[in-house]
Amino acid sequence: MNSKTIFQKLGMLIVMFSVFFSVSATDFSFNNIQFRIISVEDRTVAVIGVDVNKKNLQAVSIPDKVVYWGKTYRVTTIGGRTFADCSALVRVSIGNSVTTIGEEAFYNCDALTSVMIPKGVTSVGTSAFGGCSTLESIDVDSENENYASYDGILYNKDKTSLICCPGAKKIVNIPSSVTTIEERAFYDCDSLTSVMIGDSVNLIRPRAFYDCDALTSVTLPDSVITMGWSTFYSCDALTSVTIGNSVTAIGEKAFYNCDSLTSVTIGNSVDCILPRAFYDCDSLTSITIPNSVKSIRSGAFSFCNALTSVTLGDSVTTIGEEAFYGCMSLKCVYNLNKTPVECNPGFHDKVITSATLYIPTGTLAAYQQVGPWRDFWNIEETDFSSIEDVDSDKVGIRVSVSDGVVSFDGLTGGEEIVVYDMQGKVVYHGTETSISKLPSGVYIVKVGGETIKFVI
Repeated sequence: MNSKTIFQKLGMLIVMFSVFFSVSATDFSFNNIQFRIISVEDRTVAVIGVDVNKKNLQAVSIPDKVVYWGKTYRVTTIGGRTFADCSALVRVSIGNSVTTIGEEAFYNCDALTSVMIPKGVTSVGTSAFGGCSTLESIDVDSENENYASYDGILYNKDKTSLICCPGAKKIVNIPSSVTTIEERAFYDCDSLTSVMIGDSVNLIRPRAFYDCDALTSVTLPDSVITMGWSTFYSCDALTSVTIGNSVTAIGEKAFYNCDSLTSVTIGNSVDCILPRAFYDCDSLTSITIPNSVKSIRSGAFSFCNALTSVTLGDSVTTIGEEAFYGCMSLKCVYNLNKTPVECNPGFHDKVITSATLYIPTGTLAAYQQVGPWRDFWNIEETDFSSIEDVDSDKVGIRVSVSDGVVSFDGLTGGEEIVVYDMQGKVVYHGTETSISKLPSGVYIVKVGGETIKFVI
C-alpha cells in the first residue's frame, strides 16, 4: 500500500471519527428521553425524542435538569414534533426550566386531556397542541409573564391573541379583548360546532380553522380586515358563511373543499377573491360577487358542481384561468359589467350551449366580440339598473326554498311582498308568506323596506 492510499484512508477514518464524536457529544438519553445539547457554555439542552415506541408512551415527565458526562444541563426546549403522534400519552409534566415549546411538539396526542404551561415558558410554537382530539384544557401557571389561559384556551398574556384552542372544545366565545386569531389556532378541532368571533377581531391568520369538521356556520364581523389562506380549509360541515364588510380579500383556499357549504354572503369591501378560495364547494348553488370585487383569481370556484347561478359585479376586471372549471350545473350567468372582460374561466361546453348569459342592455355587440362570452348560445340583454342594490347585511327577513316553494320568515304579518326576476319584471305581489311555481333562477324580494336576493 503506497503512502497516498494510507493518507486517504487515514483521512476517511478521521472524518468518520469526527462525525461520530460530534453526534455522541451532542445527543444523549436520560430516563428514556432523548436530549440534544444546545450550548455547552450555557449548559442548556433540548428534548428531541423518546427511546420507546411513541404509540406506547403513556406518561412523560420533562425534568428541570439532566446530567451528562458529569455536567449538569438545564432543559430549556421541547423540540418541534418531539411527542407528535404519541397516541397513548395521557399525562405530561413540563419542568419549570423550559422556555420554549416547539411547533407541533404534542401534535396529534389523542389521549391527552390537559396540560400545564409552566411559568418560565416564553415561546409556544404553532399548533403545539394541535390535533389533540380529547384535550379539554391548556392551563398556564399564573406567574407566567407571556401567556394566559381562559376557559381552557391558550392566549397571550393580555388576551389580545388567541393562540391555541384544545381539540375537545365544542363551543367557543372569543373574548372582546382578542384582536388576532393566530395561525392554526383551531387547527383540526374536530369537536368544534360553534364559534362566536367578537367584533374586536381584525386579523385571522392562515389555517386558523383548518379541518374543523363539525363547524356548521361562521360569521366574520365587520371588524375583520384580513383572513389568511386556507382559513376554513376542509371544514366539511360548514353550511353558511357571512363575510363582513371590512374584509378586503378572501384568502387562497379559504373555503377549499367545504363540501356542505350552501350559503355565502360576501361583504361589500372585498376587492379580490384569491385562487381556489371556494374550490370543490360542491353544495354551493348560487354566488353573488358584489360590485366591490375587481379580481376573481384562478380556480376560485372550480368544481362547485351544484352551482346553478353566478352574478358577477360590474367592477370585475380580471377573471383567472379556470375560475369556474367543472361547474357543470350552471344555468344562469349574470354579468353586470358593461365592458366584457376577456378571460378563460373554463366554462364547460354544456354551460356554453345550455346556460343563459345575462348582460347589460346595449352591450350585446361588445360581448359578441370577446371570449368566452361570444361563445354562449343564449345571450339576453337585461336592464340591471331596474333592480336596486341589495343590502343583504341589514336584512331581517329570511328566505328559504324547499321543493320549489319559497317561504319568507321574520315577518310580523300582513306586509306587502314584491318579487322581481333579474330583468326587473314583477313575478309576485301580495301578502302570502309562501309562494310556488316560480321557474329556476335568481330573484329579488322587497318587503318592509328591505331587499334580499334568492335563488331557486
